[in-house]
This record gives sequence, C-alpha cells and structure tokens, in this order.
Amino acid sequence: MCISKSSLSLFLFFFILFTMHAEANTRIVGTCETGTTQHATISQAIAAAVSGDTIKICKGTYPENIILSKSNLTFTSGSDVVTPADVNWTTPGGHLNSLTPHVVTGIVIENISFKTNSGRGINNSASQLEVRNVCFIVTANGSEAQSNIVQTWNGNFWSKNTPHASPYSSMVNITDNSPLLSCGGGASVAPELIAEYRLDECNLGSTAIDSSTDGINNDGAVIGLVKESIDGQLCGSGEFSGGAIDIDNLDVNTSVGAKTTVAFWMKWDGTDSVMPFGWQIHDLWLMGGMFGFNTGSSDIYGISDSSSLANR
Repeated sequence: MCISKSSLSLFLFFFILFTMHAEANTRIVGTCETGTTQHATISQAIAAAVSGDTIKICKGTYPENIILSKSNLTFTSGSDVVTPADVNWTTPGGHLNSLTPHVVTGIVIENISFKTNSGRGINNSASQLEVRNVCFIVTANGSEAQSNIVQTWNGNFWSKNTPHASPYSSMVNITDNSPLLSCGGGASVAPELIAEYRLDECNLGSTAIDSSTDGINNDGAVIGLVKESIDGQLCGSGEFSGGAIDIDNLDVNTSVGAKTTVAFWMKWDGTDSVMPFGWQIHDLWLMGGMFGFNTGSSDIYGISDSSSLANR
C-alpha cells in the first residue's frame, strides 16, 4: 500500500484526536444496573474513569479510603437506592480526600452517605466541589467534612450540631444554607447514644461517669448534695438532696426541628418544686401538684395532678 506524506499526516492527526478525547461513560459500582461498565468497588471505578464520567453507586456498604486525583467526575446513587442512607461509604478513617498536590476541579457528589467513626467523610482541597443531598453520619470522634477552601454546599444532612462547636464534629470552612433534618428528607437515621449515666459508682465523689462507649468523654460534674444510694429495686442510683449533676458540652443537634431523647428512672419522694432534668432554660418541673415541661416563664405543660407519681 502506498501512503503519501500528506495522507499520512492526516491519518496521524485523526489518530491523535481520537486518543486525546476518550468518551465519557457511566460506570456502575455493584450490580443494580446492566448494560454499562460495572466495577466491584468505588476505587476501581475511579481508576478506570476519565473526565466527564458519572459513577453510579448501588445500594450497599463500601469500606474505602480514596485520595482523588481526577477531575470532572460525578458520584451519585444507583437505580436501586431509595434514600442516601442506602449507600454507606464507610470506613474507620477518612473517606474521600482531594488533597494537594493534586489539582482537582469539577467534582459533584450527590444522593449517598458518608459514615465515619474517625477521620472525615470528605477532606477537600478541590475547587468547584458540589455536594448535595448527602448524609454525613458520625458515630464517634470523627468529623463530617473539612475543606481547605471556603465553600457553600446546599441540602445535606449533618448528624452532628450545625454549626459545630465540638472538636469531634467539624464543618471547617464549609457552610450549608439549607441543611436537611433527616437523611434523605424522610428516612431517619438510627439513634446515636451520646451519653449514659448509670450512677452505680461506689462513691460518686465529684464525678458522674459517662458509661457510653462512643469514644467521647461526657462525664458529669457533681454539684451539691448527691450521693450513691441503694433503694429497693433501684439498685445503684443517685440520691439528690438539692444537688445536681452538671453535664456540659454534650454534642447534640440543636438545629430547628432536631430531636434528642432523654430517658431516666426516677423515684420522687413528693418534695415540691424539684426538677429531675433540665437544659440551660427548659426543664421538667414538679411544682404545685403539677408535672411537665417548663420554658423558664413560670409555666408547666404536662399533667395537673402529679400526686400519683410520688414514692413509686
């Protein structure tokens, strides 16, 4: 075959164009969809991905730490996913890191969840990072997300307090203008035990020990007359005679609409005007034969006859 110089140049030109412009793909992690490029792990999908690819992640748990060095990728949920909580990108350490010296731009993350008990869900140095409808769930001393670039995300669920005050839960350089109150706008996240006080120490002394196992120390300070007591079926308990246990800096969600459950056993001796539990202003109040919630305005929302609760 005879190829002229001009035709050879044209052939090489088209060959170079073809090799430089690979076609973007939709890549599936898992088996929830067919007819597309499938991968067993998120890491494998990223390794094979080119700029412009969409990586769809099927329902499941993915224990992967990833340092991202590619740009213009979209991470989203597969067709079998109902809520973001169905996709658990979860490990003991950080999950998705886009850190220098990699220059990463144009990353979109949506409709999945990051779950961590240490490290960060996202540790970001990428510009043009868009995160939406993502659940960040922290079970111990991990933090949800941190960015080395000031960024605003919208419409994500944060399992910790927003804005964050605790060192165990941070959104460094990140704000969310419209955070979600539940994971996926309806699917609630399993309750997380923040602190537990059994009051079964041989001698309470000045400290009430937090017996929870979440890795965070929330010991309470004993104030006034509080001592250990054994009374019938109560076994180890705390006897309060005008004293209290002060618990400071609990890492609870105080955003509007958030819910925190408090459960306790109580044997009340009928003394008037006592508060078995309270926040800084709001509390539960036994007063004037009534029992209920008090908002700091000499009010009680509850029951009008508390006599049946005494000595039980």
